[in-house]
Amino acid sequence: MIGTDDNEQAKLVEKWLFEKMLNEVKSSKKADYTPPEGAVDVNNLALSESGIIFLKKHEGVITHVYNDAKGGSSKYCNEHNKHTSSDWFCTKNNHYKKDKKGNQILGKPTIGLGHLIKSQEELDKYCGIKEKIQLSFEDCWILFTEVDLPKYETPLKKAIDVPITQTQYDALLSFVFNTGTSNLRNRGVFKNINNGKATSINMEKALMQWKKPPIVIPRREDEINLFNNGKYTFNGNEIKI
Repeated sequence: MIGTDDNEQAKLVEKWLFEKMLNEVKSSKKADYTPPEGAVDVNNLALSESGIIFLKKHEGVITHVYNDAKGGSSKYCNEHNKHTSSDWFCTKNNHYKKDKKGNQILGKPTIGLGHLIKSQEELDKYCGIKEKIQLSFEDCWILFTEVDLPKYETPLKKAIDVPITQTQYDALLSFVFNTGTSNLRNRGVFKNINNGKATSINMEKALMQWKKPPIVIPRREDEINLFNNGKYTFNGNEIKI
């Protein structure tokens, strides 16, 4: 059993390591970087309860397979029912949706809390006639926490070198959950953070580089508000946590 003295010692070591990291940040090429109040090592962060509510608002929790370009009310299985294509990433005309500018956007099969279906086997599981599986809200939650969330949190943490706040972490998690995890370090968003240039203006510009299709623009604006101001909003309106 660890005694009180050992606990105090562990706390002192943790504090020393954190202060050492801050000093290294200040003495490196990020000399102009000042960690925001409440910032901690990213490895000590996880998606918060408020962050989960924020993500649920923007993704929705849909128990059937839907077309992510058309929204949660669409029925991807019905769209795909008479197609002879065995490719899960079907490109038949009725999977497309026109945006306000008339551009055709190809929708992808999605279920639960933004879970993108990425194989024919998985699509068959949820759309198959003989063995069709209907998810409950609890199933959707398990799919999110056990399958999807770790796939995004791990690369997100590896892409950040400096301390950040909980609200900044939640904003970034929402961003990568929506845009994917490829090449994170080379994105302007993370270059700003790691190089001490994460000003409100710079972060707004960097995040708004990812505004296609136009349907995601309100989400980007909410992520900007969360990262810069620590406010959880949905379409600009405060979320009651």
